[in-house]
Amino acid sequence: MLLDQKGQLWDVDEFEREDELEQLVFENYQLIYGDQSLLFGKKIISTMSGTRTIPDAYIVDLEERQWYLVEVELLHHGVYDHIVPQITKQVNASSNPQMKSVLRQSFLTQIQNNKEYLQLFKDAEIPEIQIADVLDGILSKRPRVSIPIDKADPELETWAQSLRYEVEIHEIVRYRNRETDAFMIQLPDIGSAPLIGGDQERSNNEHHALMGKELLLKLVGSGFIQQGEKLWMKHKGKEFSATVTASGQLELPDGTKHSPSLAAIRCTQSISPNRKTSNGLRKWKNDKGETLGEMRMRLFGKDDDSEAA
Repeated sequence: MLLDQKGQLWDVDEFEREDELEQLVFENYQLIYGDQSLLFGKKIISTMSGTRTIPDAYIVDLEERQWYLVEVELLHHGVYDHIVPQITKQVNASSNPQMKSVLRQSFLTQIQNNKEYLQLFKDAEIPEIQIADVLDGILSKRPRVSIPIDKADPELETWAQSLRYEVEIHEIVRYRNRETDAFMIQLPDIGSAPLIGGDQERSNNEHHALMGKELLLKLVGSGFIQQGEKLWMKHKGKEFSATVTASGQLELPDGTKHSPSLAAIRCTQSISPNRKTSNGLRKWKNDKGETLGEMRMRLFGKDDDSEAA
């Protein structure tokens, strides 16, 4: 239950059907995966043995040069009865070279016929002649598994830790107003979902999920960045700067102070007013070119080593 500033109460409104959550994810995918992400709909893929499966969607993230298998789920379907078998088939099929070739051609065709997608490549400073090569590089990587779900579950996270593939679990909650029947949606912050599983052991997911003020304060306290240090980001060729403050925020030249992502949005919108999202962990870099996200990964590695000792 939530209480808003007007004193109105909002109750959790559970999704009755999976397609309700699926539609919501598709309509707002850039708020989840970032404003340089591309969504591609359902397409059948098959394992080397011929077992067919259909992920709910595929995401290509131009900023991180990463792709995702997206499987939207409701927890009541059951972790081991439904969710695990579905995703197991999908990750197996994603390693089939023939299927990667099929997906590549499908994605390229959709990109060439979509002006908005072509503009995203242009915004990312990727010439049209290089789109195929960039896409090849992205698809050559092992995909991440993205699970937008109505309820997080420890059992699902435990299973995900056993995978060779990195998994992001995005909990999405719908609330309905008791008086007006209006609803609102709680979405995860971009980049906030901890990566579970994969080749590297990620035993400190609570720390990995540090964001915003808490992350900056942790980085300053651990000596990765300094109070007063300038960070930099670029958008469409223009460079922006921000200063790390004692309060764990970034101060822009106009004197306003924000979280890394909000500061990145403010800079981005000065050139691209329609942009709604920006991942500050990927955008802001120090003088050495290291992003906040890369510093965060080094920090957690350091934490994990010290705890193991």
